[in-house]
Amino acid sequence: MGSGDQINIVPGETISDKEIASEIEAGLGIPAIRTMSVLEAVGGLIAKKLTEGCTVNLKSIGHIRPSLALNESGEPEIKKVIFQPNSKLKGRFTQAEFEEVK
Repeated sequence: MGSGDQINIVPGETISDKEIASEIEAGLGIPAIRTMSVLEAVGGLIAKKLTEGCTVNLKSIGHIRPSLALNESGEPEIKKVIFQPNSKLKGRFTQAEFEEVK
């Protein structure tokens, strides 16, 4: 590929929270059921903090913040959630494997 060529991203498979929990169990020995509970709790807490207008900073991952806009009645609401990976997570991308699809 030349420097002016366009790259089309073809999504890979989606990994579920159950699969993440199983990998954590295999790697760290933490029971998958416990990890599933923690993932559920983290998701709920992130949602709560975003609705309070907070930015969530997870040291090993990055920042998650709400993008607000006014709805039809002029009230602010969350329109998008923006994830900005930090340098620690980006540094792990060097391990990614890509293949050329024609």
